[in-house]
Amino acid sequence: PAAKALALALALALALCAATIQAAPDPDLQIYVDFESYEPFWDHRTWLFHDQSPNGFDVDLANVGWDLELAPGRVGQALECSWQAAGPVLTDGEPVYERGEGLTIAVWARLTGAGTVRPIHVGVPHRDIVAARIVRSAPVPEPYLHLGWSALQNDAETPAFASSLQVAVTDEWFHYAAVYDPAAALALIYLDGEEVSRVAVDGEPAFDWGVRPPASDISVFAMSHGDGLVYVDELRMYSRALGQAEVRDLMRPEALPVASPAPALTTTWGALRQP
Repeated sequence: PAAKALALALALALALCAATIQAAPDPDLQIYVDFESYEPFWDHRTWLFHDQSPNGFDVDLANVGWDLELAPGRVGQALECSWQAAGPVLTDGEPVYERGEGLTIAVWARLTGAGTVRPIHVGVPHRDIVAARIVRSAPVPEPYLHLGWSALQNDAETPAFASSLQVAVTDEWFHYAAVYDPAAALALIYLDGEEVSRVAVDGEPAFDWGVRPPASDISVFAMSHGDGLVYVDELRMYSRALGQAEVRDLMRPEALPVASPAPALTTTWGALRQP
């Protein structure tokens, strides 16, 4: 009996240890907005979406014309935009991206008509310091989907990299990931887990976002340009270059651990939030 009790205690300890390791947040996860819920501020018509990463870099999106809704998403709920959703990432002066780090920006998106999604945009209006871009064109003569990924160096003038490509348009959900890999000196774009673009990097992208100009303003932006709707879900930013297998893991919610401790040892995103 004593040996059996010891074995059970050891098994329980190992299970608890494994669960703790699995549930531990990724230290390189800088921003994670799941769009499951929001905190409304009706006096100035904004919706605050809480960052689920340990950093608390919440996103405050304007809803001036009552253009935002929550709708069924790729995982649980998603942001639905019928005109424009734009707002800052609230860093409170904390660094979001620092020199020498890798970078990954990943998001689920769906554009049912002409529209734009900039899941992470760094810079001032009309000035792209660092920009991940998804654009669905107007149907003249035929619509297309444009994917972009670019960055300027710290002087805010010299290009570090710029990638741009067109792919077939779709009305369905797709997964976009933009990666900067400093070790390989490459900037890559993944579409639904497949690499669709890679360009060489010259220098390094601007850093110290949220700390000082010119690369201090960080925002999230989505806009419908016509009768269609724009949807955004599961926005993540990492301060490292994710590999292809890791990008594909982001597309499998059942493989991701919970963001905060939960009583059940085996609880996953898939168990909590079904598409």
